[in-house]
Amino acid sequence: MDSTDEKALKAVGIMNVDVAIVGIGTNLEASVLTTLILKEMGIQHIVARAVTDEHGKVLEKVGATKVVFLERDMGSKIANSLVSPSVLEHIELSPESSIMETVPPKEFIGKSIRDLDVRAKHGLNVIAVRQKESSEEGPGELNVAPKADYIVKQGDLLIIIGSNEHLDRFRKKYHIEK
Repeated sequence: MDSTDEKALKAVGIMNVDVAIVGIGTNLEASVLTTLILKEMGIQHIVARAVTDEHGKVLEKVGATKVVFLERDMGSKIANSLVSPSVLEHIELSPESSIMETVPPKEFIGKSIRDLDVRAKHGLNVIAVRQKESSEEGPGELNVAPKADYIVKQGDLLIIIGSNEHLDRFRKKYHIEK
């Protein structure tokens, strides 16, 4: 189907969707035109893929409610995972702050969240702990907002949030390469 053809879009029932995803990356004209047509048809939420910053700006101006940069975002994610095997996930929330999933430093093993006092010592918050996996039970359980008496165990993963400055200091102190 030609997504730049309004009649074709109507024929497939596009008016019945809550969210439309425009995944066209290489044909900038088709990407922009499809986004514009969807907006004019009254689609409230349009997620569009952009290849460049300029492409993203145009998509926003013609009606995309969210613009994603798959190549850039995935490239950054892969680079972080290759350079830092201890950091399993890094999600940038803003230019100033992020969420990081990491293997706890060996100094943390056997200590409670209270005793670690990550907030006072590092300016970070432990927002969750992915508890050690069990080979029989599949992936480990996610403990959101762990209690202060939770004891960090070997194999746990810490999910911490804070400013990028504090996260960088934490990485350096515990030799967690970025």
